[in-house]
Amino acid sequence: FGFDIRGAGGDQFCTFPTAVAWQGFGAMIFIVFWGIWTAREHLGDVFQKAIGRAPDVDDSKELLSYKMAFWGAVGGLLFMGLWLWRSGMSPVVVVLFLFASFILYLSMARIVAEGGVPYTWGPLSPQSFVVNVIGTETITGASITSILLSYSLINYLRGLFMPAMAHVVRLGDFLSVQRRRLLGTVGGVALIALAGSFYYTLHLAYTHGAYNTYGFPPFFGGNPKGIFSTTLSMVRNPLMFDGSRFLFLGIGGIGMGLLTLMRSRFLWWGIHPIGFATSTMINSNFLGVPFFIAWAVKSMVLKMGGVVLYRKTLPLFLGLMVGYVVGISLCSFVDMVFFPQEGHVVHTW
Repeated sequence: FGFDIRGAGGDQFCTFPTAVAWQGFGAMIFIVFWGIWTAREHLGDVFQKAIGRAPDVDDSKELLSYKMAFWGAVGGLLFMGLWLWRSGMSPVVVVLFLFASFILYLSMARIVAEGGVPYTWGPLSPQSFVVNVIGTETITGASITSILLSYSLINYLRGLFMPAMAHVVRLGDFLSVQRRRLLGTVGGVALIALAGSFYYTLHLAYTHGAYNTYGFPPFFGGNPKGIFSTTLSMVRNPLMFDGSRFLFLGIGGIGMGLLTLMRSRFLWWGIHPIGFATSTMINSNFLGVPFFIAWAVKSMVLKMGGVVLYRKTLPLFLGLMVGYVVGISLCSFVDMVFFPQEGHVVHTW
């Protein structure tokens, strides 16, 4: 019908129409809190083990001991909160920012685990959530600046490490090594890749000029410039609190709740709730067709051979993913050796 929420100047890195973005974020809030509720007994065991009141709880097969996971989470949250506060965010902004961030990352990890995709997106950035919840007219200049600089962390809303770690946990089921050794290996490789990416990106920027990097607009000239300009616009034209966003937030949560209820109570219901959440994401067109193909292939395999045939086909599809990564890596190596400073676009999204 053409309806949308107006005055969306603060919706950076968000799905459009804006109403759909907030609807999707409401669905993700339900995913996280429903997951916490269904796991309440296990989380209780984790807490009791962490404080030394449940020595019989076994955590030997986990990536981290429950004690390290719990106190690491507490220390990590305190460190992040202190860091953001010292960077200029007010305490209220810090709480809202961390809340929105963990809603996104936890829900995306859940979607990745259930949907089988390598990564996914979010419908709404934590920064947009903050500035629209309390309005920029009540946020100090230091908080606005800190929110602006925090965009370097969101990785285009692809979830940073949490969705990837969900796959690492699952891969541990197929390998003979201990999960904790697997975590150390993955963490070491991630640090090496991060350091290499930093060096190579800065080297290209300072050698050839950041504005000359690949893309239109260039990598350093598109969203990085856009974030600064739109933030400045919000400062000059303060955003007011808009209740219509919370209306769609509630619609998304209620819709996700109804779909989850149907899935858990009726065997004939064949629609998975995560489709509702993924349909609201940035660039969801990159997810729609893969989800459909995966659903169609899985349905045919189960009908033809049941669970036995399904399990036999798993190595084939794992091999397809590994082959894709190997192919991209080989293309990158060939470009570096034979086509320096030219290269070819093989993988984008």
